[in-house]
Amino acid sequence: MNEHAEYSVLLFEDDADHAALTTATLAADSLRVWHVTHVDSLAAGLDTLRQGSWDCILLDLNIRDSNGLDTFHAVAEIASNIPIIINSG
Repeated sequence: MNEHAEYSVLLFEDDADHAALTTATLAADSLRVWHVTHVDSLAAGLDTLRQGSWDCILLDLNIRDSNGLDTFHAVAEIASNIPIIINSG
């Protein structure tokens, strides 16, 4: 039986094409299963973050309703024990 590690990822990305590329890249991983939840604004992401259990966060710092370090600090305040990976075009 082939066991695959499974990971839950919260993707903050306001560009639909970038989100699709990131999701497709993770889906191509033959050793792991990535469950990607995509949000396109900081407000939606913070709500989603509070409602789930996440293994990591992929974060675009310049998202629809926030930018730069303000975005990072808002997410990090809630997700202090979750790895945050900055994902930038």
